[in-house]
Amino acid sequence: MKMRLRPFINISVVLWALFVAVLACAKPSSQRVIEVSATPPLNAIIATPTLPPFTPIRPTPNPIRYNMELRDDGTYTIQPGDTLALIAARFAVSLEALIALNNIADPNTIEVGQVLQIPSVQVEPSTSFKIIPDSELVYGPSASDFDVAAFVKAHGGFLQIFSESINGQVLSGVEIIDEVATEYSVNPRILLAILEYKGG
Repeated sequence: MKMRLRPFINISVVLWALFVAVLACAKPSSQRVIEVSATPPLNAIIATPTLPPFTPIRPTPNPIRYNMELRDDGTYTIQPGDTLALIAARFAVSLEALIALNNIADPNTIEVGQVLQIPSVQVEPSTSFKIIPDSELVYGPSASDFDVAAFVKAHGGFLQIFSESINGQVLSGVEIIDEVATEYSVNPRILLAILEYKGG
């Protein structure tokens, strides 16, 4: 009798599983649709960022600047923040000369209030050669009102009657000066001065 009961149990389990599957696949009676959206609805509360209360920021105070004055006797008193390299640079002397003159054993250890001898600086004399200012060398705004033809006519000389063929075109001396001044951006006054100097 146990044998007969076994097929009946197997069939009832299969039918029960089929019944559950059919129920799971059946549509619900309500037609309610649930929409899933990544954006919140318009009536949702949106938090606005608020700034923290304003706290005035105090700037970092500037460091105290001490006057690096050389005394009449050629000495300098070390002040807070000084280094030997800074002192040497300020007085335009070499660091080695500053260390040697003051017999400093450890250049990394100096004290505020310590008096240093500053080596004398040998100033080389400048050249006596006077350089012409750029405004007088370059054919710029300062030379725009200079009329070469009027100048040559007023002073006369060989340039007034000079002419030469350049690139198949005959140019007068005044036209050559104007051409060179324009081509090379040289003040025509300089060109005339050089011609006078070379021509004698």
